Amino acid sequence: MDFRSNKDYYHCREEYPDGLTNLLLPREEFHPFPKCGEQGWEEIDEVTRKAIIAHAENCMTQPVAYIPATAYMKYHREGDRSNDGLVGTRRRNMLMLALAECIEQKGRFMDALIDHIWVLCEETTWVLPAHQKALETFNPVHIDLFAAETALNISEVYVLLKERLEPLILRRVEEEIRRRAIEEYIKSQAAQNAGTPENKPDEGNE
Repeated sequence: MDFRSNKDYYHCREEYPDGLTNLLLPREEFHPFPKCGEQGWEEIDEVTRKAIIAHAENCMTQPVAYIPATAYMKYHREGDRSNDGLVGTRRRNMLMLALAECIEQKGRFMDALIDHIWVLCEETTWVLPAHQKALETFNPVHIDLFAAETALNISEVYVLLKERLEPLILRRVEEEIRRRAIEEYIKSQAAQNAGTPENKPDEGNE
């Protein structure tokens, strides 16, 4: 979708000329869900608690899912998207480990969680193979919905467990979200406003 032809987009720009600044809560007032250690986690029902803990315990016994370069290239070689699940598994496991830690609050899931966060930060790209135009023009920080979702997932873990994660991990998360999502989005919007769109956020989302 090209936002330059989107009436709602232009209506928003006219109504809020300063962008989203006036619509967003100050950081100190933003509290979308209970952080680890706050009240609320005890309200999760027993069945759900056991399922989350069991999933997280299984993650602790296995290495972080490995995604070889040939798996990423498979779509461009054969049109095969069967390896998309490997990418999703990493993110799902990270979230389940974070939830398990928030439920138990014993620290036993933290090392496995840190490993999953680190691996996501080390990924060459957060974009699904099918959403890259071609490997010849590979752009590691192109934004598709999956890249944006990954930034959201890691941000949620950051908010939930900020007080329990080491400063090194927090800084790395901040850096990667800024580089892969925020700065790239600002860059793409500037290009689109200039009439030379470099990155359409919805492009390639089959």
